[in-house]
This record gives sequence, structure tokens and C-alpha cells, in this order.
Amino acid sequence: LKASEPAGGIIANLLKLPDAPPVNILVTGTGPVANWSGIGTFVVDGQIVTQLTGRHQLTDKGNYVEAKGDGDFQRFLPDNLKSLFAGKTSFDLAGT
Repeated sequence: LKASEPAGGIIANLLKLPDAPPVNILVTGTGPVANWSGIGTFVVDGQIVTQLTGRHQLTDKGNYVEAKGDGDFQRFLPDNLKSLFAGKTSFDLAGT
């Protein structure tokens, strides 16, 4: 999946990004939906906001999903949360 749009585009407006900058999204993956893994990158105004790896598995107990990555999220958050996410923030999520 690849999505690229100039400033003022649909994605920037849906996400309410300040000044509606150009946005690029790239997601690549392998495998069937029941055992899929992939890599994603989200770029705003030419700067990488986040990169992540993800995986989905359908098990006998249901769906298992995980995502690991990092990013620079501070500029997209309300003022009261910006200090919590200053600099690069890493995440590692998993769930069923």
C-alpha cells in the first residue's frame, strides 16, 4: 500500500495536521491475512514521523496482533501531552 498526497490533501485534513502538510504512507507486507507481517512508514512534510513493524496471526484463541516501532509524535499532540512524547518515542504493543 502506498499513499502520497500534496499539501492540503485528504489524509492531512482527516488527521487535522497543522497546516495540512504533504503526507506519504508506505506499508509493505508478506503472507496471508492469517499469518501476515509487514513494515510501515508514515512521512509528514518530508520527515519520517514513525516507522513500525507489525504482525497479525490467526490462532486457535483468536487474533493476535503486535506492532513495534518508534516515532516523533510531539508536534501532533495537545500542549498538555507534548512533554511526555518529546524526542523519539518507542512503542511495543501486542494483544489478542
